[in-house]
Formats: sequence, C-alpha cells, structure tokens
Amino acid sequence: MLALKLKASIRGLPGAWVLLLAALAAHDPAQAAPVCRQDDALPTANGVLRRLRCTDAEFPTIDRWELDGQLLLQGPYPIGRETRDDSKRLYVLSSASSPRTHCTENLFLLDLSTTQPRVFRFGVRHACNDYHWASWGKQRSVIAIKNNVRFVYANGRLTPPRHDVALMEKLQFSAYGGSNVFEEIVPFAEEITPAAPDK
Repeated sequence: MLALKLKASIRGLPGAWVLLLAALAAHDPAQAAPVCRQDDALPTANGVLRRLRCTDAEFPTIDRWELDGQLLLQGPYPIGRETRDDSKRLYVLSSASSPRTHCTENLFLLDLSTTQPRVFRFGVRHACNDYHWASWGKQRSVIAIKNNVRFVYANGRLTPPRHDVALMEKLQFSAYGGSNVFEEIVPFAEEITPAAPDK
C-alpha cells in the first residue's frame, strides 16, 4: 500500500527527490533519527522561518525549512535562500543542483502571508534554473530565472512563462546534460504545500 501511495505522490518529481522519497519510505523508524542542526533563522511576518540541516548514517544530508516548527519543504542539501520581499512574507529558495546539468534543479516560492503557509516549486525542465531577480508588487510579483525568464505570482497563483520560441531564446542551457529539444523544455509551477498539521 505504501509503495502505491509513493508511486502516486512522486510522479513528475526530479530524480534526486524521487531517490530521497524512496529512501525515506524504506527507512526503518526503529533506527536512530537524523541529527539536525539549525543553520538559518529568519524572523518573518508570521513566525520564525528556520533551515535545519539533517544528516545520519544512512541518508545524504537534507535541508528542512520550517515555520515555527511546521515543515514547509525538505530535500537534498543545499536548499538556499535567494531573496524575499520587504514585508517578509514572500521568500524565494533555490534547490540543490541537478546531477545531470550542474545547474539549480528548480526554485521554491514560500508565501507566508496567511495562517497556512503556501509552497510552490517552479522552473523549466531540462534547463538551468539559476535565480536571476525578483520584483515585488502589492498585487503582482515577478520572479525571474536566467536570463529574464519570468514567473508571475498574483492572487495566490504562480504562472509560468509561455512555452514558445521566445522562451528558448532566453533560457540558459548547460553543457553537462541539459536538453535543447523544444518539447522537453517545459516551464512549470506547482503548489507543493504540505498538509496542515492536526490541531
């Protein structure tokens, strides 16, 4: 049953995330828990955002981002902080590099403006997703990967750029395994907010 749930939940995730989830599913809870240390602590509008770096004898190092103890996301080390808006409600994080392209695998947007935080994963498949810049507005924010590939966040929705020739002209590609086939260069933005903890 666990294997079926795992298959359903990991469809479409990058390889490194699939390997991590598979290892976690096979982990014997009777063994020692990972050792975590706080690596970053940021006061926000709705609590303290913390990065915990966790290791144990079995798993590779993972980064966990939590808001006042509530897990927002975790994945292979490092998940780094790129920028935030002035109100300390919107944060952009970058994932670890892809083992194939040696570029950032994807970015994350944390929206801490409401009681239940929201988490989005975004980028362009088979291309470099290195953070470039962000512009924060009251109604609409823009986050760009190199070179000026823009994602728009408005009304709680993250919209990727159009999948067209203009996108191909802007993207930064990698000489280490990236693709330049139009059908494989797909922009994406998906919400990966974890379930709210039971009260």
